[in-house]
Amino acid sequence: MKETELFRKADHDPASKDAKDALRLIEFLEERNAKLVELEQEEENASFGAKLADKVAAVGGSWGFIISFVTVLMIWVALNATAAIGIWDPYPFILLNLFLSTVAALQAPIILMSQNRQATRDRLRMWIDLERDRLDLEVDTFAAKVTRDAFLKLHEMDERMKRIEKLVSKKKR
Repeated sequence: MKETELFRKADHDPASKDAKDALRLIEFLEERNAKLVELEQEEENASFGAKLADKVAAVGGSWGFIISFVTVLMIWVALNATAAIGIWDPYPFILLNLFLSTVAALQAPIILMSQNRQATRDRLRMWIDLERDRLDLEVDTFAAKVTRDAFLKLHEMDERMKRIEKLVSKKKR
């Protein structure tokens, strides 16, 4: 049976109305799923700068980075304080301060960019999860309605069968 025939019958037949509702729900679910897939693909197609910011934030916010950075600082100070290989940055370590300031000045905004991007991703994931939960609820609600309607129809048919059986048994007597 064609879709249009189902739609025409839906005005008169409750079962066809359920079929019409099911088709509408399926179209709605397909449309929403396409939007969700599109949003997920946008997240994956991040720019080079955004991906770089994420990597810098991942490295800069790790214990490995902190430990290695402190180790390099201690070696720098030890070599310059003891003049083991010559003094290239005498106390008060102005060159070291310049490097530290430069790293901090560059690293801070990059980490903030990554955090902003992560917050956007989290909001998107939350919205996608909310939409999927709503769709699941709609599907469950529709399935419960169809199941209830099917049981009511079966009950109605059972009652009709009992009446028919009574009529047939009366006619046989």
